[in-house]
Amino acid sequence: MEVEEGSQRGGPAASTASHSIVRDIGQYESPCGYCSSGNDHKNRGMVTPRMCHQHYQRLLDRSWRRCGNLVYRSEAETYTSGCCPPYSIRVDALRFQPDAKQRKTLRRLRSYLDGAWEPRTFENGEDTVMREAVKKKEGKGAEAECCEPCAKLQAACWVVWEECLAPALGAFIEERGLPRCEGGLATGLGKTVRRANPKIEREYAGKSDQPVVLFSSSACFSLAKHWRGAFADAAELAGLLSAFVSEAETGFEAVEGIGAGCRVLGVDSKAGFVNVAVTMGDPRGLSCSCPRGGKRGGKNKAQGGGGKKRGSRKVLTIEMAPSAFVQEEFELFCKYQASVHKDDDSDKEGYTRFLVETPLGYDKVPAGAEGSEKPPPPLVPCEVPELTTYGSFHQQYRVDGKLVAVGVVDIMQACLSSKYFIWDPDYAFLELGKVSSLAEIDFVAKASARHRDLRYYYQGFYIHTCPKVAYKADYKPAELLCPTSLEWVTFDDDLRARMAEAGGRMLSLRGQGDGEGGAGLFLKEGRTAEELAETMTDLGKLKCLLHGKLFLLEDLVQVIPSDFKNLLLAQTARWMASCGVEMAEEMVYQLN
Repeated sequence: MEVEEGSQRGGPAASTASHSIVRDIGQYESPCGYCSSGNDHKNRGMVTPRMCHQHYQRLLDRSWRRCGNLVYRSEAETYTSGCCPPYSIRVDALRFQPDAKQRKTLRRLRSYLDGAWEPRTFENGEDTVMREAVKKKEGKGAEAECCEPCAKLQAACWVVWEECLAPALGAFIEERGLPRCEGGLATGLGKTVRRANPKIEREYAGKSDQPVVLFSSSACFSLAKHWRGAFADAAELAGLLSAFVSEAETGFEAVEGIGAGCRVLGVDSKAGFVNVAVTMGDPRGLSCSCPRGGKRGGKNKAQGGGGKKRGSRKVLTIEMAPSAFVQEEFELFCKYQASVHKDDDSDKEGYTRFLVETPLGYDKVPAGAEGSEKPPPPLVPCEVPELTTYGSFHQQYRVDGKLVAVGVVDIMQACLSSKYFIWDPDYAFLELGKVSSLAEIDFVAKASARHRDLRYYYQGFYIHTCPKVAYKADYKPAELLCPTSLEWVTFDDDLRARMAEAGGRMLSLRGQGDGEGGAGLFLKEGRTAEELAETMTDLGKLKCLLHGKLFLLEDLVQVIPSDFKNLLLAQTARWMASCGVEMAEEMVYQLN
């Protein structure tokens, strides 16, 4: 019978046929792309012109992954003797909490967009760094950096909020089961932190034998209204919150990183304010030399205080388009490959095979799907796209309309799978790779509010010995897929230690063997393949595509030579076992 081709793929309006078509290429070897050892990885692969989202999702959960139209996975030898064994890694977007480094990346991005920072490259070729964008009052249009005392105080003010008060507030909310702060309230809380007025600071300094700078937050006044009835007033909340911060000592080490002599002396409350006392070294070094003088108690760094003017504000946007060749994206890819990977041989055909071709079609997300719990507040300072369609997409990151990065992603019912990310080397100071991970987590969390099943962010492969991809475990809570049990295992300190001891080569991640020699799944697949070929009960029902016509394998083997018959049975049985028998029966096995 002829194959029903269904609608053609090519955009969000197209519909995916219910079956997947695959051409099995069996085992093959490929050079390691993560190190310079020259070793080959043993893989299993199949080429697919069409694959439905449900099948690819299930393959992802069996350690498979796609590159263009090639879907592949590593074999057991890679995990026992290979140089860079890959483990599928994912994070629950609704449970994700950014760490200090990720928050720092977001602070720098916000500061750059607000015009409070601008990039500068040193003449000696050092990495691009950031500096404050300020204007002198004397001399129209002249530029001058903020004076060192002001910069030090502003940095301390920012760190007190981002590293001390904000994380402690999040833990306080979780511990007491309070409603989360979102929208404008969450955005505005950081702006409540500033240096206390001289009178309050002198009162506190009188209690200490060290020079003290007092940073004060009025956040409890807004929070007491937000949690009306949970606390008597802002003073009660400030007392509880300051005690919580003091006991946890959250972010105290980060304050020490501001400079020599900086450390937190104590945290207390007064009249509804939370006060953080910090020693800043020699107080004589804090005399402001700015043209107008830094305003004591003025706006903090996030607001561009101290009498400074901002640079120009910028707008970050993320736009999502179906996977297609776009010249602007290709030119950025060539620039990225040449600068980051020292590869000057990029061509349109290779780029298209790698980042444009996809077997996934485009299916509209069904309306009225049940949502999950309310998503956490967004991380990135811009709107992330809405989920409307499943399929393969290019997410374009633009600053004031200029394309600065592209994220290639697959979106399915249960996850967003990140495939590749390219960025403009001129914007290396923004750490756009980290920004994209946070933006993709935002996308999943936002979509989950309407579609309960979509809550996981698949990051690709984790390789313990390769820093280029090992950073993915920093997005917590991370889970690794055990290649022999196909169970998702929490990547905690114990697993990290065991993986370090094993040099990154672990066939089983559960702390015990999964079958003989720990090769449980691979042994099971081998035995399953033998049983399939012997009994033909399930294997015979495999749908095979030959010259545009569908046949059941049990019918096909009746009319082919016996030598080819045995070879075909062995190959199809091994492929069916590697995909999972139930799913393989739903797919079409292409023979030519």
